[in-house]
Amino acid sequence: MLRHGIRSPYEQLAVSTKVLENISDAVVITDKNQKIVFVNPAFTKITGYTVEETVGRTPRLLQSGIHTAEFYKKMWQSLNARGIWQGEIWDRKKNGQLFLSAVTITVVKDEQGRMTHFASLFNDVTEERQLQKQMRYQAFHDPLTGVYNRNYLFAKLDEVLQQDENGRQPMAVIFVDLDRFKQINDGLGHEAGDQLLRQVAYRLRNAVSDTDVVARFGGDEFVILRMGVSDPEEVRTLTLRILAEIERPFELNGQTYFIGGSIGVSFYPRDSTERDTLIKYADLAMYKAKENGGGIVFYETDMEVPGSQRMKIETMLRKSIQQPDFQLYYQPQMTPAGDIIGVEVLIRWGPDGEWIPPEMFIAVAEDTGLIKHLDRWVLLSACQQYLEWQPVLNRPLRLAVNISSKQLQQDDFADYVRHVLQVTKIEPSCLELEITENAFIDQPKRAIGLLKNLKKMGVRIAIDDFGAGYSSLVYLRDFPVDTLKIDRSFIKNLENSPATFAIVKAILQVSHDLGIEVVAEGVETPRQKEILDRMRCHVLQGYLFSTPMSANDMLQWLIRKVS
Repeated sequence: MLRHGIRSPYEQLAVSTKVLENISDAVVITDKNQKIVFVNPAFTKITGYTVEETVGRTPRLLQSGIHTAEFYKKMWQSLNARGIWQGEIWDRKKNGQLFLSAVTITVVKDEQGRMTHFASLFNDVTEERQLQKQMRYQAFHDPLTGVYNRNYLFAKLDEVLQQDENGRQPMAVIFVDLDRFKQINDGLGHEAGDQLLRQVAYRLRNAVSDTDVVARFGGDEFVILRMGVSDPEEVRTLTLRILAEIERPFELNGQTYFIGGSIGVSFYPRDSTERDTLIKYADLAMYKAKENGGGIVFYETDMEVPGSQRMKIETMLRKSIQQPDFQLYYQPQMTPAGDIIGVEVLIRWGPDGEWIPPEMFIAVAEDTGLIKHLDRWVLLSACQQYLEWQPVLNRPLRLAVNISSKQLQQDDFADYVRHVLQVTKIEPSCLELEITENAFIDQPKRAIGLLKNLKKMGVRIAIDDFGAGYSSLVYLRDFPVDTLKIDRSFIKNLENSPATFAIVKAILQVSHDLGIEVVAEGVETPRQKEILDRMRCHVLQGYLFSTPMSANDMLQWLIRKVS
């Protein structure tokens, strides 16, 4: 109405007065020289300026002096280019009070396209923004200590991991647990415990830089994120400073008390590229430090789960095997040309809504003998899922299932595989069992016998993580192997390490000569893909093509690929 039906400001007032006088937004109309020709009652209510005090002046009478010349320059650029500007401006009322206004300014033109007026609508959103700011603060901050809370920590980690899919911005996750906090909390009371936590949080913020994230994870546990760091020595210097702050005396109720700290550290992307796993690994390293009597421990892949946590995982695992609550995820395996060859099956487990890293619960399952039931559930469930996909795909697809070396010690394992094939009616050649190298160390003759039985059924056999353990070319000569999977650690260093390049090239050459297919795991960059393609690597797998997906997401992905 204001843009197309108005020929002059006077005609505009005649047509629009009733509407403009009854809306809650303030309205300001100026001529092309920015002289105010009309304001509505809402303008007076918000700013305190009457019509008489406003008409003939420019909107600069509301200027707060907060915004820069660059701010107004960009506003005018938008008005000149698009005929409209929307944003928020700090203005000043007649009484001098600042307020934040949400503004829309529109250029008004006549029928010949000539600019005649500017129409501005705004309202006071100061309280609304303050409320939003307060709600956001409460949502992301710990009310006791004032540092960030777990919600913010997770959101920040998700943001960093999502923005850095290729692992080019490293990060340290530092898990801090207070030693002897329970004694103070129980002995002196919760108020003293709260005082201690507030003092610890204050010291942690002073010990780190402004760009680091300090969050209270829960209880007496804190997590610190340091961005852009991969050097363990730099992190060690930081954690030593943190530990020194924690070990200084605390004043509580007029008395001096000493506590200690246990600190665990994990690194992105070195240790993991998943949020929950990074925290779990830092937590695991922290427990290792606590077992050592306090101090600092960096996560290592061969760390064992702490006793109490291990018992908890075992208990939950036994329950989950009786009433399975595991989830299967699938990651595609591709040719360098982009054709889909198959999918690898990956197990995920999140009892009580908290994801537990596969490396952690699988190790417990192997030590307790539960791996037999877990592996067999995975095999049957994956094959059943594959059977559901087939009518939609209408084409063969390889299903790669990881099998623990413990299964090769089970006399009935081959019979169980045969049973699964019969029940699901899957072509044996579509099933590939992935077995790690250490399966061949103990009782190699027995392993060979079992693998030969599986081969007679038509099932494919793959050696997983080749190069990570007891790699030997004898395996390729003596064992009935169809596929070799090069460990991701080799692929990770392929671009920058001549030695790694030579090793991968040699593995591929021998495999070609023996007629063994090769899958490269952990392909994350186009450059890695290019190198492997030149080496004539048959199949590639990694985040460059896709992250692991749920069954439904995997089906949709497959449909798009094969259609």
